[in-house]
Amino acid sequence: MRIPGFEGLAPGDVAKHAVKDFFADDMMTYAAALAYHVMLALFPFVIFLITLLGALGLSELFDWLLEQGRATLPPETMRVVSQVFTEVQGQHRSGLLSVSILFAIWAASAGVRALMTSLNVAYDV
Repeated sequence: MRIPGFEGLAPGDVAKHAVKDFFADDMMTYAAALAYHVMLALFPFVIFLITLLGALGLSELFDWLLEQGRATLPPETMRVVSQVFTEVQGQHRSGLLSVSILFAIWAASAGVRALMTSLNVAYDV
């Protein structure tokens, strides 16, 4: 069996070259950086969404989200989550909405930059 684009190489040789390049390019570091940036971008985005829902006054959606959270989250975590939902739902926080979207965009752009850097290293650009 031949792999398209790798004429003259057996699948074992392709795998050996891939593993060798993976460690030579230090892809574990880039994978860790990407995971960090994804987690960093996730939390401000969730805060933005919760604040946006509070500003729109969608109380039924908050109730549904809390119901889903009770089914999946541990009791201690659910207590904190419901406290945050109650605070956000009761007050209109335009400052928090603006700051959270700006931070989410900044964190997501840092993740895209990290992805571009890792792809450039992977493709020897």
